[in-house]
Amino acid sequence: MLTFVSVVVGTKATITANGDTNLWLTSLNQSDDRQTDSML
Repeated sequence: MLTFVSVVVGTKATITANGDTNLWLTSLNQSDDRQTDSML
């Protein structure tokens, strides 16, 4: 049960981190779109 909870919490943390990264990438210069797409 504890392992399951850890996985769920870890997944939520990862999703949140990815969301923050996406917001940061979106705020970058539009000329970086091609590089950003290759990273995702």
